[in-house]
Amino acid sequence: MLTVVRQHRSAMPDSDAEPETWMLVKGAPDVLFPACSNVTHPDGTVTRLDPATRARLLALQEKWASEGQRVLALCRRSLDGVKLNMERMSANDVEELMYAELQELTLVGFVGIRDPPRSDVADAITIIRRAGVRVFMVTGDFKLTALAIARQVGIITQEKVDSISDMRASAAAKRFLTAAPPEIKPSDDDEFRALVLTGDDLETLESEEWNMVVGHYTEIVFARTTPEQKLRIVEHVKARGDNTVAVTGDGVNDAPALKASDIGVAMGSGSDVAKEAASMILLNNDLSSIVVAIEMGRLVFDNLKKVIIYLMPAGTYTEFMTVFANVFLGMQLALSSYLQVCFSITNDVVMSISLMYEKPEADLMLRKPRNARTDRLD
Repeated sequence: MLTVVRQHRSAMPDSDAEPETWMLVKGAPDVLFPACSNVTHPDGTVTRLDPATRARLLALQEKWASEGQRVLALCRRSLDGVKLNMERMSANDVEELMYAELQELTLVGFVGIRDPPRSDVADAITIIRRAGVRVFMVTGDFKLTALAIARQVGIITQEKVDSISDMRASAAAKRFLTAAPPEIKPSDDDEFRALVLTGDDLETLESEEWNMVVGHYTEIVFARTTPEQKLRIVEHVKARGDNTVAVTGDGVNDAPALKASDIGVAMGSGSDVAKEAASMILLNNDLSSIVVAIEMGRLVFDNLKKVIIYLMPAGTYTEFMTVFANVFLGMQLALSSYLQVCFSITNDVVMSISLMYEKPEADLMLRKPRNARTDRLD
């Protein structure tokens, strides 16, 4: 059984050939380690998990995680002393039993899973960042794993990555928190570029500290987050400054954040719940499609402005002046109604179509994003 809240999975095999019943557990080492009391050695012997062995295993987990591997701990526990009646136990009864017996586990070993990102992801993120879009990673992975993957794809480019304690200890942070609330915009100060926060860190952040996170950091990784925390991140970023927030996701746990964002982007291979909550679906599951969407969106907006700027003086005012002169000054109409219609079709419609198909400007993907609240067609 696996839930979003519990980062582990348990099973209780019952074999006719082996009268002994075992509960097998796999999950995140940092979640299962507190429940482990014993460790299995390569020769099959089991001993108590002493502090030295625990420290060595934690160091191994951190080493693998820093290489971008997802690390799972495999554990077991004998249930011979527990009265079981599997035929009469419901699924809820089994789950409650697992919760109650999730202690005194024996660590069997670690499994490192390497799932490298697609080669085109880094290029897509580089183009998106060049277009002035900040890219944050929000994941349920272990902090070191998330940070390593973020470096691989270019979300984190700085050598120094702040933690929540670094942010709070900074003198500049203290000045920021005590100053009058500014307009929240990302800073170009290299001292505040990269930050990594865990789900536990998010639970301790005050409103003023959220100002610091959103306003001063351009590279952020949120690790070990729950669906509720993902939703909270979206709400805090939207509430500060003039940010337009887009969220990508494919799972059921991403649905609340997808729904709350300005632009929810779901993968075509994702769950039905995620696709229902999203406003855009990537049928090819390719992040580079977002680059095309940004470029086409900016191009359409630019060309629409060109059409409006052309039509206002070329169409509306010129035709209005002839009617005004005829009604109020008694002058004869320069064109008949039929010729007015012909003139509008050739001069307005045809020329507008040519503007609609204008190619993108050379600096289209080098501009800062427009302010959706102030930079409108009107």
